[in-house]
Amino acid sequence: METPVLNRRHVKEYFIYGIIAAILYLIPVIYLLFANKYQNLYLLFVGNALFMAVIFYYNFHLVKHPYDGERAVSMLMAGHLATLVGTIISAVVVTILMFIFFPGLFSAHPANEVLSQANSAARTPYPSGFLFMILLDVILGNASVGSFATIITSYANKRNQMRDKPADVENRVPIKTHDKA
Repeated sequence: METPVLNRRHVKEYFIYGIIAAILYLIPVIYLLFANKYQNLYLLFVGNALFMAVIFYYNFHLVKHPYDGERAVSMLMAGHLATLVGTIISAVVVTILMFIFFPGLFSAHPANEVLSQANSAARTPYPSGFLFMILLDVILGNASVGSFATIITSYANKRNQMRDKPADVENRVPIKTHDKA
């Protein structure tokens, strides 16, 4: 049996739910960049929570699929792929937004212009330092919460908790083994 994890419908779902997760993550980030205040850094974590909610919903949606609902490995793969897509899209869009909000991203600015009202440890004259903080949150935060949501829902929401059907994790590509000598 060929695995449906890599078929067109599943790949389309990875992109749909990954894009939705990225958009919901980016809403608080855009407000953070617009307000540009140190006190609003908590919005990064609000974005992580919204990202996790979308991945939770996607994994609940996977339970209704006949193939995925019976195989925890298939649900794990699908959830992690949607998380990967959402994380990559978030990282790319955050980088583009930083270029828009801080045109001289790699040049020095007055310290209060980059992240106003920041304490001395978080103050930086370069907006690229602020970009680094946000990208760390995008990569570590979204990947962590997406992976957490995927692992929890893959095992907790399975229909049959006592058995797990094996999942085909290969594409069954025929390999020619005869050599021409």
